[in-house]
Amino acid sequence: MGSTVSHPPQTSRLDRYAAFCRDFAQELDAMRDEVERIAGLAASEHDLDRRIEHAFRRFAPTWHRFFAASYEAVAPLLADEDLRPKALAITETVVVSRMREGPLTASAFEKRRGYPGDFETLDLIYAGDLRGDTPWARFCHLATLEIGRPVANRLELAVADMAREAERRGRRAFSYINVGCGAAPDVARLAACAPFLDRIEVRLVDHDAGALEAARARLDAAQARTGVTIDATVHHGSYADLLEPAPPAEHGRFDYAYCIGLLDYLGERRAHALVRSLWDRLAPGGTLLAGNMKDGTANVWPVNAWFDWRVKYRTEEDLLGWADAVGATDRTVITDESGRNLLLFARKPA
Repeated sequence: MGSTVSHPPQTSRLDRYAAFCRDFAQELDAMRDEVERIAGLAASEHDLDRRIEHAFRRFAPTWHRFFAASYEAVAPLLADEDLRPKALAITETVVVSRMREGPLTASAFEKRRGYPGDFETLDLIYAGDLRGDTPWARFCHLATLEIGRPVANRLELAVADMAREAERRGRRAFSYINVGCGAAPDVARLAACAPFLDRIEVRLVDHDAGALEAARARLDAAQARTGVTIDATVHHGSYADLLEPAPPAEHGRFDYAYCIGLLDYLGERRAHALVRSLWDRLAPGGTLLAGNMKDGTANVWPVNAWFDWRVKYRTEEDLLGWADAVGATDRTVITDESGRNLLLFARKPA
């Protein structure tokens, strides 16, 4: 497959971006021909999936080359309110139209629940399996899973850290609050990976009633499967409901408080206020986890241009500023293995 094309400097930035997308589309078209060819050789569905995975591994260097160049190509356009709609239209027509057969691609783009990053889209990422009615749909789904890898990573990191914190405390019970919880996949995962726990007390906050309904069903199933008592308090409403001072019943109550995914959409004032609210709800010695997508990465192209999710990217200094604002001195910021997530861990003094 070919390489990206160099374009004359006199062409406009928008024209150069359109050419960039066409170059990528040409690679996608060639890859589609290859997927259709290998589909005809597959002896079974399992064999087809194996061939599709192998095809993506061969396509990966091309995929990564375009993504590496994408930030410089698209970020200035998305920051310009006049050029942004034009850039989105080019992206949809040239790129998304070719990949929309993939279930994850379609779900992320269409925002069927009316907002970006809905729980059904995230569930597809967390499942991580191959899906799609056609070989090309399955290839597109697999490729979009690569885009969603940071989302899966941060869930795994959150659950692993909560399990460590629960074990460190040496108690049979653990309490936490999750704001922007979606269908709360973290609860079942924590119950499964922390056999030393008898009880999990969790407060779940989300604006999507459907997500909370799905969460309740999953918590019931997790409780039956693991034997861990799960005491869930569900709040259907906006994160803004938590920006008022914590009521006495919640002040200093939780062992752990976290928000990963929601902060990506908040401006600085609201983000600081939400971090403060979670910090106030922590018991002495409790841990805050606040996550945000990292600025300057290849995520901007698919997330903000393909899917039109208005994610706000931040730096390590931004997250440390959240910690400074609440007076957290025992804190650290890590980057996940994808290099596209920032996660702030801050422990409250005992």
